[in-house]
Amino acid sequence: MKLNKETYIKYELGLTVIFFIYYLFLALSSQNVFSIYLFVVAGFTIASIGLVLALLFFTKSKDIGSDERDKLVEAKAYRNAFISFFFVINIIIIVSFFTEKVFEPFIIFNILFAMMFVSQIILNTTKIVYYKRGL
Repeated sequence: MKLNKETYIKYELGLTVIFFIYYLFLALSSQNVFSIYLFVVAGFTIASIGLVLALLFFTKSKDIGSDERDKLVEAKAYRNAFISFFFVINIIIIVSFFTEKVFEPFIIFNILFAMMFVSQIILNTTKIVYYKRGL
């Protein structure tokens, strides 16, 4: 059995959602700030590498196949993810420019960190939708 991109993206989406929920739980329970980011970033990186190795091992495949359709789907998905990320950045800039209170750096950092997860979820969801719907 050959590992295709759609299978990998579904597992990656699940992993991203799990770590996003874990991050929200830690951030809202106001734990130590550095331990939150250390556990989430290190855990997500290690889990992503483990996911790729496990999928390649269990499918007995040497690589993840890719063709022109995969590249087109990735291009459209990255476009959607970047648009959502820059939209939030612009909202933060506009709100802090027009209000007298400037956001605290901790709040802005948490918003941007959470938005990275949301952008990754948008990226993977868009890929799955384009694979199912077709281009």
